[in-house]
Amino acid sequence: MMLVGRDHERSILQEALTTPYAELVVVHGRRRVGKTFLVRKAYEGRIALDLTGMHRATLRQQLKNFHLSLP
Repeated sequence: MMLVGRDHERSILQEALTTPYAELVVVHGRRRVGKTFLVRKAYEGRIALDLTGMHRATLRQQLKNFHLSLP
């Protein structure tokens, strides 16, 4: 699937890749608007760990989810 638009957001994500410093980028917004898709497309081939939290899960469930996502 192709990413259309979001030029401003994509440039912010690309800029974070080019600085000589460690960067933390927070992507927030309404549900179901393509935040995860945007990040996955912008950082395609560069993501070492991809983890999404589980809604209304216990700590034990979240930790198991994290453990299962480790490479």
